Amino acid sequence: MKFLPALLLGAVILAGCSPTSPAPDASGPQAGPSLEGDWQAWLTEHTESYFDGRQAVLKANDAIYIKPGETAWLTGNPEDPATYHWSIVQPEGPTALSVEFELPEPDAPHASLTHIGEIVDFGDETKTFTLSDDIEIYGGPSGLGTDDPRFVVFAFNQRHPAATDFAGLSFYAYAPDFRVEASVTPTLPPAPHIMQTERGLIKQFFEVGHANFTVSGTDVSLPLYSFSADTSDLQYLFAPFTDETTGTETYGVGRYLDLETAGGTLPETLTIDFNYAYNPLCALSDHYNCPVVEFTIPAAIKAGERYDYGLH
Repeated sequence: MKFLPALLLGAVILAGCSPTSPAPDASGPQAGPSLEGDWQAWLTEHTESYFDGRQAVLKANDAIYIKPGETAWLTGNPEDPATYHWSIVQPEGPTALSVEFELPEPDAPHASLTHIGEIVDFGDETKTFTLSDDIEIYGGPSGLGTDDPRFVVFAFNQRHPAATDFAGLSFYAYAPDFRVEASVTPTLPPAPHIMQTERGLIKQFFEVGHANFTVSGTDVSLPLYSFSADTSDLQYLFAPFTDETTGTETYGVGRYLDLETAGGTLPETLTIDFNYAYNPLCALSDHYNCPVVEFTIPAAIKAGERYDYGLH
C-alpha cells in the first residue's frame, strides 16, 4: 500500500494527481529505518508541494468557481502580481484574460480561455496557461455529477509571499502504533455520497467500502471513497476523518488519508498509516475547495499533521 503526497488533494479539488511515494514496508507495526525513512521522504515531498513549483499550493493568488453560462475575468497590474484576481462582473477597463464555462450535457463540460484574441480550449480537461513569468493559470471542472457543477480557475503568483515566507508544516513524530492492518468490507454497489465543502459548494464521491481495524483500543469502520462508481480501475482511496484531537491539536475540519490501491482493485486487506494523515489544503489557503469531514474516530489519533492554532 502506498501513500500519496498532499498534492493529490488536487484530485479532490480538481482532477489531477501527483507522484506517489515509496511503498511502506508491510512488516508489522514496529517502526524501523525503512518505515520511518519512507515517511520522512514523503513528508519532505509533501512539504515542498506547498511552495515549490509554479502551481504550488501557497502560490494561489486567487481562484473562482464559476457556474455553467458564467464568464470569469482576470484583472491585475503586471507590475504587481499580487493584484491579480477573478471577477464574474466584467470590468470596465482592460482585462488580462477571461474564462467561459458551458455545460451542454451533464457529463460534457466545456471551457475556453481568451487572451488578446488567442483562445485556448479546455474542453473537459484540466489545463495550464502561462500568462507571464509571474502568473500561471490552471483550470478544470469541479463538482460534476452534482446539482452544482462548476469550473474552477486558479491564478498562481510566483512571487506570492505565503510561499516565499513558508516556515513548514507541523507533524507529530512518527508513531508506529498508528500504523494498523484493516480488513475491507466492500460497499456493493458503490454508493454515491455528496460532501459539503469549506467553500459552501458540494462534491460527489462514491463509497466503495469500509476499512475495519482497531486503533488505541477502539474498533473503527472507516468509510473509503472513490471519485467513480466504476471500481474496475481503482487507483486510490480517499479516507477523511476527525478524531479526539480535532479542533485542539489538529485541523478543525478534519484530516485526510489518500491510499493507493495495488492492482487497481479494492483489496481485501489494507495497511493504514495515520502518520500520513494530512490537513486539507484549505488549512493554509482559502482558495481551495476541501470536503468537510463527516466521520469521527472516537480516539485521539496523535499521528500525522498537526495544526497550530496559535499561528492562525
